[in-house]
Amino acid sequence: MGADVKLFYEKTLICLFVLFLGGFLAFSLLLPDQSFSPEENRVLQQMPAFSWRQVYEGKWTEKWEKYTSDQFPGRNLWISGKSLLQKVMGQKDINGVYLGDHDYLLQKLDLPNQEKLDENLLAILTFAEKHPDYGVKLALIPTSTAVLADYLPRYAQPVDEVAIMQQAEQKGKGQIPVFSLYPELAAHKEETIYYHTDHHWTTLGAYYGYVALGDFLGYEPYDLSAFTREPVSDTFYGTLYSKGNFSFIPPDKIELFHLKDALAGKEQNIQVTVVDDGTEYDSFYVREKLLEKDQYTLFLGGNHAYVKIETGAGTGKRLHLIKDSFSHCLVPFLALHYDEIHLYDLRYFHHAFADYIQGGENEDVLILYNMASYFQEGTIKDLQYK
Repeated sequence: MGADVKLFYEKTLICLFVLFLGGFLAFSLLLPDQSFSPEENRVLQQMPAFSWRQVYEGKWTEKWEKYTSDQFPGRNLWISGKSLLQKVMGQKDINGVYLGDHDYLLQKLDLPNQEKLDENLLAILTFAEKHPDYGVKLALIPTSTAVLADYLPRYAQPVDEVAIMQQAEQKGKGQIPVFSLYPELAAHKEETIYYHTDHHWTTLGAYYGYVALGDFLGYEPYDLSAFTREPVSDTFYGTLYSKGNFSFIPPDKIELFHLKDALAGKEQNIQVTVVDDGTEYDSFYVREKLLEKDQYTLFLGGNHAYVKIETGAGTGKRLHLIKDSFSHCLVPFLALHYDEIHLYDLRYFHHAFADYIQGGENEDVLILYNMASYFQEGTIKDLQYK
């Protein structure tokens, strides 16, 4: 009798296991494929078209494996569980993200290639030499990994961004003013100047960047006490969170700064034109973007090739900003000191700057990148041809 019970028990387990696998397979086939993962902020692999040639070359199998991985039921839940397990097991970096102290996710940057650094800086210097009437300036923003280095795991070996900034200053000496925002940001590292789940600086961090740039660009920044702070989100999960679905990290908050009382009029009459498609806004903030996964696109609506901003500040000055997305939450502060601000993103902007910049004492031309972009972005080298 005992043997019969054991046999029945084993058969039952086998049947349940087969039913589970069959049910899971059926569930997988019935679920519609997803085209985009908002959690990972990327396009997902779709069912590959069958081709004997691609099977022979091994390409179809690669696409199929990627497809089954991307379309796996409950994928985000599995990724989140894996990240939590890795954390419990003591792993300190996951998918290029350090698990820092105080719930900070910090970029694990690869050591930049010196040839690449020299190529980018040479392109900037060539651009400045080609347009001497522009008075081109270069400013560099450190990543949170550099400023919050004390929060990194013990074994981490971050890129020495300060040394790279100093190298740029040294090589650019006599040819172009180069400015590092590291000292100002490091002085406020105990404040929330970078997001915990995203690689960007917060609006407060951008404010300190605005203060640091005052002498460099020749304006008198407003004191922090001149602004009110409007919280607009407490559910923001950024780019670093998307790399591992780190569900054990709480979401970030996003806030906007507005001038107080009598000074508030300086924020009126804002006209933002996305020249790419002609879209116009009467604000720096596209608030409906707060309903999307990437809430940072609240600022100026995200990345565009060319954006023209008219402010009515009455200063008679123009700023041309060749930049990455760090500038998006900085612009509302800079707009207090310029009648016009022109934003160019070299990833999408493919025109000659002579058609857009006149040059002269009332125009500032600033190249502004965070350090990760400065030594990783491949389009900076195109400046030498513009």
